[in-house]
Amino acid sequence: MEVRRKSESRRNSVLYLLFGSCLGCILIFGYGLMNVHDQSPHSKRKPSTFFGVEPAKDVRNTVRADSFDFGLMDILHDIHTGEKLSVNQNSGAFDTQECTMQQCFDFQRCRGLFKLFVYPEDKFLSPIYKNLLAALRASGYATENPEEACVFVLGLDTLDRDRLSDQYITNIDERIHLDPLVQKYWNNGRNHIIFNLYSGTFPDYFEDDIGFDIGYAILAKASMSTRKFRKGFDVSLPLFHNTLPVRGEDAGRLARSTRYPELARSYLVSFKGKRYLYGIGSNSRNSLYHIHNGKDIIILTTCRHGKQSKELRDERCDRDDSLYDRYDYQTLLDNTTFCLVPRGRRLGSFRFLESLQAGCVPVILSNDWELPFTEVIDWNKAAVMADERLLTQIPSLLRSIHFDRILIYRQQTQLLWRQYFSSIERIVVTTLEIVRNRLATVRRAKDYWNKWPAMAMSQLTHIELDNFHRGFIHNVHKPRLYTKQNLTILVNVTSKQNLMGRFVRLLKVINRIGFVDKVIVFSPWKATTLSTLNSWTWLRTPFRVEDAQLNFSQLQQAFRKQVSTEGVLLVQDDCSFTWEDFEYGFHVWKSFPSRIVGYRAASHYWDEPSESWKYSDKLTNEYSLVFMKEAFFHVQYYGLLWHYKEKVVPNLPDICLDILLNFLAARITRVPPARLTRKMSDEDSITSDMDRYWITVRQRSDCINELVQLFGYMPLLRSSVVYNPVLYKDNVSSYRKKYRQLENSLKTAP
Repeated sequence: MEVRRKSESRRNSVLYLLFGSCLGCILIFGYGLMNVHDQSPHSKRKPSTFFGVEPAKDVRNTVRADSFDFGLMDILHDIHTGEKLSVNQNSGAFDTQECTMQQCFDFQRCRGLFKLFVYPEDKFLSPIYKNLLAALRASGYATENPEEACVFVLGLDTLDRDRLSDQYITNIDERIHLDPLVQKYWNNGRNHIIFNLYSGTFPDYFEDDIGFDIGYAILAKASMSTRKFRKGFDVSLPLFHNTLPVRGEDAGRLARSTRYPELARSYLVSFKGKRYLYGIGSNSRNSLYHIHNGKDIIILTTCRHGKQSKELRDERCDRDDSLYDRYDYQTLLDNTTFCLVPRGRRLGSFRFLESLQAGCVPVILSNDWELPFTEVIDWNKAAVMADERLLTQIPSLLRSIHFDRILIYRQQTQLLWRQYFSSIERIVVTTLEIVRNRLATVRRAKDYWNKWPAMAMSQLTHIELDNFHRGFIHNVHKPRLYTKQNLTILVNVTSKQNLMGRFVRLLKVINRIGFVDKVIVFSPWKATTLSTLNSWTWLRTPFRVEDAQLNFSQLQQAFRKQVSTEGVLLVQDDCSFTWEDFEYGFHVWKSFPSRIVGYRAASHYWDEPSESWKYSDKLTNEYSLVFMKEAFFHVQYYGLLWHYKEKVVPNLPDICLDILLNFLAARITRVPPARLTRKMSDEDSITSDMDRYWITVRQRSDCINELVQLFGYMPLLRSSVVYNPVLYKDNVSSYRKKYRQLENSLKTAP
């Protein structure tokens, strides 16, 4: 008996040994295959510690990710390893913490100006991707030379990666490697931006199912989760309709509303959309009906969607469909204070941008969603973050928000919509600006992206923050826009004879003004001008003489080295200003330091026969432009003017600088300039050389059309407001009035 037991024991030992050896070979072979498979930029594996394997962290890869419930899998993995689960389902998957700008981006390509190269377009492009590429090419960063590019965008349509979609493009990996131009600069995806709106397909909609290997590319993607989002590397996009304008901006529905924004709206909360009967997203939307009360909380869902909706209809569907058809969606948005934004099949939803546009405060019901542009936008100032698992508590939460806070939310929704989401161009340029901000020596703080008027700078091409450190545009922390009570006057000497005539009279007027910091004189006759000024012992105002005729290059040098005040005035030696003109104009500009304040105005209009914009300087009640000559404005506008002239539109004629300055001011402030009234002089009448006059009008019209093409829309705004000192009249003696000489001259004006 003992002999038989010993033989059985030996046999069992041999069997266990053979089984263990086979199992060990299988494990080593399997892990070796996984190591080979994971030699991609998305692999998270660290250097091996045992046969090239880290068992505690890689055991999860032996199990099919799509065979488990992801919630349970996350919990089990977190307990086992103490880190977040990362599913690497196919070659197109990306990892949460793999790439950073330091590891996966080539900074050597971005030493000069930030440039973008778009590869030649594929013949199979969706309309929305065509619009996106068109917006990129019109952004001001585009270049035709790939050698000088910092970042690249594929000409292959990568927006819709749902395999069931008609716009799905197959074999992108092969197309990348077969295109010699793409292959030359692809570099395994480095410095490339991949734009994507839809990933994954029915029934799971895996967000990392892109369908091709993105390598080290930056992923600009909609509906990203916080687990998959590579912070500081990827860019989270909003989900937007294909009807979104390609270029330009939209002010939002509050600006077009006839109602006062401070008035309470009819409904507290509303939602209108699909109620998914099956699949991902059905749990969230199927629960919304619990908070519907038919009074100030309106929840409208429909079962009419999908191929299986008829088979899976429940007892609520008929009632829901009937109630759904009673309300107009846009009317509901315009009359609701808070709009629910639950997740759809994916984390993002079209409701998000629709709510922003309508001025309806979004209530986010999509746990784990990385909101659009969170790297720069503070969504806590424009949206309410809620937990979709605590749906029944949302009404009481929203009722507790004070109405003053609601107004702040509503105002911020309009600012963010207009600045970052109102067109495809705004979305893609914001994406580029976020990447460019990562490369900048001085990065813009989050305040500059979320407060007006500093946020308007984020859409101006090639703007560097360290060049605009002073002034109202970046003065986001101070309650007052204007801080310095002084002015720099630039005088252009046009005639040598004026040195002993009109120029003397002008300086005597300036000498009476106490708020002038410095006078800079531009004269081709520097020696004569300097000796004349030095002989006038009565001249108290500091001055400096430059040996040149005043032009754009001279302006550039003057503002870089000599102008230290915020207020600037440009005049000629034959200017007929009185000291009251100076004082009253400066007083108005101090009230509106972000505007251009001047005496000479013009306007623009749309010409139907030629289908183009036209320029007009006729004396009418309306105006939209104020000339640089005899105008007060902020020194920072000169900086912007120089920046655009040097880096964006270097071939723009000098005759267009007035128009460009007004375009920039209107783009930033979104208000018209301010026109002052004074007595009409001979200079205001139409010149006798009519041929030259009409040539000038045509040139300025061409300038307007060229700048509209550059900006993507018409930013100029018309106004009929004229600032007139006569409006200050009161029943006091004439000698007690502040601007009595100016009033008398206006009374006699035609």
